[in-house]
Amino acid sequence: MTTPRNAPSLVDARALLELAGFALCHGVWTLHDGAPLPPTLLMDGADGRALAQIPADNHGDALILCRGNVDSLGTGLRRSAIVYDGYVREGGEPVDCVIVEARVGGHPEVVTVVQRYRPADDPEGFAILGRPLFGGRLAEDERVRAEGFIDRGIGQHPAAVELWSSSWLPDAVDLRRTA
Repeated sequence: MTTPRNAPSLVDARALLELAGFALCHGVWTLHDGAPLPPTLLMDGADGRALAQIPADNHGDALILCRGNVDSLGTGLRRSAIVYDGYVREGGEPVDCVIVEARVGGHPEVVTVVQRYRPADDPEGFAILGRPLFGGRLAEDERVRAEGFIDRGIGQHPAAVELWSSSWLPDAVDLRRTA
């Protein structure tokens, strides 16, 4: 089997999933007390990680600007993740979630990771619901490995890892297993 020259390496993929986990944790940390989560760009380059919120008139424009900034940063960027607040439909009803779009360097392929949550203004209070969901299809063993790297990234967010542990409801309905 041949691998395209510009395809991310396995090491890049692991580091990318760790960055996605860190971004998920950052999103949860921002949202847990009811604060908004504007689209935020996390960059992993030669000088370490950096975070930027791109000013815009609305959520959609900010997301477009974040994506454009990733495209313009080019080869100096090892990995990037855009984290934002959104929703998925579950039984026809919207469910709040943190969405992460992660990329290796200038590679065009985006890895999407979604974490459902219950907002702070819910009568039952804030909670992280179940395991992350991944865009695209993953075999069970690939999903388990990917979740391990996501968990490592969550552990890298010192301000929020305790919040994640105390707010996580691992047995919340898991969309992967009910479809």
